[in-house]
Amino acid sequence: MKIKAHIDNSAGEHHIALTTDDNVHSILIPPKPSGFGSSTNGGELLFLALATCYCNDLYREATKRNITWSESKWRSMAISVQRASMLKM
Repeated sequence: MKIKAHIDNSAGEHHIALTTDDNVHSILIPPKPSGFGSSTNGGELLFLALATCYCNDLYREATKRNITWSESKWRSMAISVQRASMLKM
């Protein structure tokens, strides 16, 4: 399996193309209000990746076992990191 992600970002534009083998698709994530970069941060995308894997695994394994699975919900726990201030010596 070959997986690729491609991002084109410029002023007011943020385009994402995802590819797995020969299956190409895109997801919509708008640019930041400032116009550059993504309105979504990497931590949010990491949680989305975990939730997506979890849900896909549930559906795949249910199908293997002839179990009807009609809905999956995922709730992620946020991790708060505070920066320590430098102590003057």
